[in-house]
Amino acid sequence: MFVRLAKRLSAAWLLMLMAALLAACSGGDHQAGKQAAAFDDGGATIDQARLKQLQALDDIADRMYKEVLDGNILEARELVKSIGDQVVAMEFAGITTVEGLEALTQAITNARSLMDAVQTEPDRLKTAAAQVRLSTDALLHKHQPLWFEYYQTLKSDTEQLREAVKSGKNIILSAQQLQSHYAVIRPAVLISRSPEVNVRIESLIAYFIQQAGSQGEALLSNVDELMRAWNELFMKQDVSAYLPMDAEKQPIYWSLVIGSIIVTVLCFVAWRKYESEQQITPAGGGGKRLG
Repeated sequence: MFVRLAKRLSAAWLLMLMAALLAACSGGDHQAGKQAAAFDDGGATIDQARLKQLQALDDIADRMYKEVLDGNILEARELVKSIGDQVVAMEFAGITTVEGLEALTQAITNARSLMDAVQTEPDRLKTAAAQVRLSTDALLHKHQPLWFEYYQTLKSDTEQLREAVKSGKNIILSAQQLQSHYAVIRPAVLISRSPEVNVRIESLIAYFIQQAGSQGEALLSNVDELMRAWNELFMKQDVSAYLPMDAEKQPIYWSLVIGSIIVTVLCFVAWRKYESEQQITPAGGGGKRLG
């Protein structure tokens, strides 16, 4: 009787576990589908109409950037004008901050101004077009935007600045190079992050230009601080060794892992209980195992 009871309890637990796993998988699929149709800003959603507007805006910015790279300034001018018109007509509440919207409009205005100039400046124009392109992408993608690709460039610039500080040579030149590279992603950063993040980075970079003649230790300390700022900006902090995968992004994986552990434990407990029941002797003695 005890063996049958143990088997029934184990079966009940297994059924409950399977139901929980199915619910987790179903919930994960539902959430993934919901996120695919939602604005990717860490949880908030916007209506489908505005989402389509953002996607259309990003497509136009992508075309504009390619036209600039190909040297087709007239075509790029029409496209950037279209971008400006669409931005004016859009509602950005819940998408970015006031500072982010201001950075976006400034990037568009700067690009239009350079395209309207009598004599174009190719390098400045490419930078301005890249700023607009990265900005529209940042409006859509908060977790993995295109401007994240600049991490290695800025990290390399910072290491070069560190060497300049150690040698006491070319500190201002290295800081200016870093500053010019950061300027490309600055509007996108303001769209994606709080204004304080940008202020911190710009202040650190400006420090090296203004205090190039300071003692090496003070400058090196600020190089370390700047590297920490990049890691925070690009979300490069070390993750816990106990979570080889992002639990939030892998709900099914972790459900299956935990479920497998529970199944193993339940099976072991049921087997041990079965073995113990086999050792029970009748009340009258005799020393024989129950069959």
